[in-house]
Amino acid sequence: MGLESLSAETLLFIIIILILAVIFHVRYDNRTSEQAPTILTTLGIFATFFAIALGLLRFDSVNIQDSVPQLLDSMKTAFWASVAGVGSALTFNFRKLYSKSHQTDQPSFEDQLLDVC
Repeated sequence: MGLESLSAETLLFIIIILILAVIFHVRYDNRTSEQAPTILTTLGIFATFFAIALGLLRFDSVNIQDSVPQLLDSMKTAFWASVAGVGSALTFNFRKLYSKSHQTDQPSFEDQLLDVC
């Protein structure tokens, strides 16, 4: 069960989100560090609603047994796109946290954790 089991819509959304994340990381600055997580998370959520709407559009209430697998495929798109969006956004939050701990005289995040332990 790998990437080949994902629908074209799922792969398209994941690829778009990952390409944007790479572009944002390459062009990283203060503005990007603030906006990228919001954009990537919002795109993941948009993909979630889009996929669910598409699945419901294809759903045939007269033939429920044949419609359920299509709806479940749309749910895969929804959740995997959300995972890609939120996961990509987290990379910016971690990068921002890491860069802040190295720009100031404050102890790093790792040092703070060691002090607590």
